[in-house]
Amino acid sequence: MVQFRAVHNLNGQYRVNFVISENNLISYQAAGECGPTNYNFDHDWVTRSMANGYLGELLINGNWTANQTFTNTYNKTLSSDWVPSYRNKKGS
Repeated sequence: MVQFRAVHNLNGQYRVNFVISENNLISYQAAGECGPTNYNFDHDWVTRSMANGYLGELLINGNWTANQTFTNTYNKTLSSDWVPSYRNKKGS
């Protein structure tokens, strides 16, 4: 469950997007002019899924009054090739 609250009066279009990323994906990396190609590059912060689309979910379009809150619950099923120990948890 996620709660969204305006800290002051707002007017406009407000959206939220949840990006699921993963670390330690070993794959090809072309370095170009920066150096040699690495066939076993350790990629971090790779976007695996945009949980509610690339535009996100519309929270409000118009006036959002100070202290007005919205509460939403989000669920996402991860694919079978997801490695839980590699996931990124922003802020933890």
